[in-house]
Amino acid sequence: MNVLFINPNLSGIVGQNIGFSYVITAVAKENKVALLDYTFHENDYKKHTLSFLKSFQADAIAFSVNSANYRAALLIAGILRKNLPGVPFLWGGVHPTLMPEETISSPLVDAICIGEGEVSSVEYFRCLSEGRRPEVAGIWYKDSKGEICKNNLRPYHNNLDDFSFPDWSYWDMKRYFRNELFFNGGLRHLASRGCPYSCTFCSNKALREASPGKHYRLRDPSKVIEEITINYEKFKDSGLTSIFMSDEIFGMNPGWLKEFCHLYIKEGLRQKIPWVCTTRADIITKEWAETVAEAGCIMVSLGVESGDDRVRNGLYRKMLSKEQIKNAVVFLKNAGVGCNISVIVGAPGETKDSIKKTLSFANELNPLTTLYIFYWPLPKVELSDDTLQRKAIHRKKFRLKNSYFLTSENMSSIFLVKLSFIIKLRRITNVIKKSYAEKGWLFWGEILSVLLSWNSITALASGNIHLIADLEQKILYSKLIDNWKHNNT
Repeated sequence: MNVLFINPNLSGIVGQNIGFSYVITAVAKENKVALLDYTFHENDYKKHTLSFLKSFQADAIAFSVNSANYRAALLIAGILRKNLPGVPFLWGGVHPTLMPEETISSPLVDAICIGEGEVSSVEYFRCLSEGRRPEVAGIWYKDSKGEICKNNLRPYHNNLDDFSFPDWSYWDMKRYFRNELFFNGGLRHLASRGCPYSCTFCSNKALREASPGKHYRLRDPSKVIEEITINYEKFKDSGLTSIFMSDEIFGMNPGWLKEFCHLYIKEGLRQKIPWVCTTRADIITKEWAETVAEAGCIMVSLGVESGDDRVRNGLYRKMLSKEQIKNAVVFLKNAGVGCNISVIVGAPGETKDSIKKTLSFANELNPLTTLYIFYWPLPKVELSDDTLQRKAIHRKKFRLKNSYFLTSENMSSIFLVKLSFIIKLRRITNVIKKSYAEKGWLFWGEILSVLLSWNSITALASGNIHLIADLEQKILYSKLIDNWKHNNT
């Protein structure tokens, strides 16, 4: 059957949806598939929808939905329903998994996939094509009378290497490489799935409990290397400049990490393409940092979350000491690996004093870049109640801006607006300082070349809110790539 996949991203943020890519690849083995991706169509989504429907006759439609794009998904589903009455809509992703009752109650939803979709969605579409009731583990659906039928949950798939490598040919990868928010030119890969920690601001604990089975799983490092090698050859002339290991926590198992790095070097990838990753500070040792550096890792991102011990460990339950964080940053710097940190501001329980401590700690660490994230209440997190979570999901404007959502007796809206301005100023100042230290007054030419580029002009014209991130990417992160190239010549 013809299955149309919908990536309802109207946020203005460019980020590769690797989980959805896995599912599309699995379904494509038995069906004709197409992808309607809205990432670059925030301002013409209606026209884009109607134009696409002229070229593909869908028998079923599948949505990838998280809480940030939930309202956008409803909007797009409404357009599709008017034009394709009678075509079943399957919703999958984090939001339907954590909020199944709310999701399937919508008249724009005919079925939902709870948990991972590589197997459940394939079996669901097989049932539809054969005219059978979709009695499939992991699927809830509405019968002909509109009654909700709930199948058993599907356990997490234990062997991740059973899944085919994601096929990125359905996506406009050249455009993604140019505009990826988190690392321009990077292609996402997963060496693991899940997270064993229980931070109160994160949905991972809820996801771990949403389906039976083992949530945190590791792939065979040789299979990851094989996937990277294939993608390098496929996209090396299309703008690919780095490999982005987008695991929740990369390199948690020391033995696995050593094998991965050994193979990365052995297969010649060290000289072909650098890589970046995200991990926890308490995992990083001197040996860890030196091992990844030797294998071509050029940047590691760390979730610091707060400079206040009360907030970081008492409120967020991150369970990281300042000493562990400081050591991790020093180990990375000494090994020649760039460091990005992320911190959360404006969460329930925060105060002006705790935010000042966070800003001060970020200054002390002096990483290459700091990502300041205004707290957003995700579904089923312990840090905020259901009322706040529903308020976030059903907000009138679904454009995802990094701006404050909550106010409290400790933090007024005026204070948070000022804080937002201070954060932007700090990030711009950081780019200027580091660029000046590297190139002297010539750095102004580099900054102007970015600001006056066609991409920046069109982004500003369309209301893009991530120009500072673009500056960091084009000036600071590109320097990491340049250094890597220099060391490999």
